Amino acid sequence: MKKWIWVMVGVVAIGLSIVLFLEWSVQRYEPQEDFYGFLIPKAATVIKGDEQAAHFEWDAATFEHGIPLTYKYALKRKGWQRLEPIDTIQVFQKGNNQIHVLMSTDLLEIFKADGTEKMTESELEGWVTFISAIRSYFHYRTQAVIGNDIEILWTRYPLLAQNTDFQLGINVEQREVDTLNNGVTVIDANVDIENYDHIKTQVLNEKEAVIQVHGSLVYLKEDFEESGGEILMDIFLEKQDNGWTVVKVDEYTEAEYKEWFEEQF
Repeated sequence: MKKWIWVMVGVVAIGLSIVLFLEWSVQRYEPQEDFYGFLIPKAATVIKGDEQAAHFEWDAATFEHGIPLTYKYALKRKGWQRLEPIDTIQVFQKGNNQIHVLMSTDLLEIFKADGTEKMTESELEGWVTFISAIRSYFHYRTQAVIGNDIEILWTRYPLLAQNTDFQLGINVEQREVDTLNNGVTVIDANVDIENYDHIKTQVLNEKEAVIQVHGSLVYLKEDFEESGGEILMDIFLEKQDNGWTVVKVDEYTEAEYKEWFEEQF
């Protein structure tokens, strides 16, 4: 009899521990009023945001494992229903409000659904397909500048070491590394690849695509001065065994930018 009593006590204790842990987990997240009260980890640090999207640095975020179970539980407790994902985009809905969530290494991004719904179906499909490849390129590009070592970029994307044309702005990352590290140390970078507009995708065939990026790229120097600003470029991708990879980057020259700008009106 006593044995069964101790078994029941153990079961109750385990159950209580689980409940307490889950309740504690909920307290690790807080609502974002600008995003319909959608929960964000208290440990996350906002990088950039506007009324449609917000980007957070969060060391628990990974692409491979997606949204942690405790995060899912907290969202469910607060009334957020998890819907069918759109490829790598997680979709949550509460009432008439919908939030799209993207996770990658140390990065959590949330979008109001009405922001991505402004894209056509083909634009959204292209965005989902290529956004990770573009993020990867800028990660290695900025690391090359911060590390003052172009090989960081070229090891990952060897074709960018070839066919450089400074006059036309093709594969000119080496110039950025040399210029920004001339007599000063770069300590950080802030990239927003969609600061001015969503990426524009042009699929040439099953294995080739061109992505236009109109965003911003700003570096922070050791004296806390900033360098950089608006960027406009075409990034050429090729589909290989391990996914889409960058094979060429064409940054708009001053003359090309002026011509492009006039075409927008």
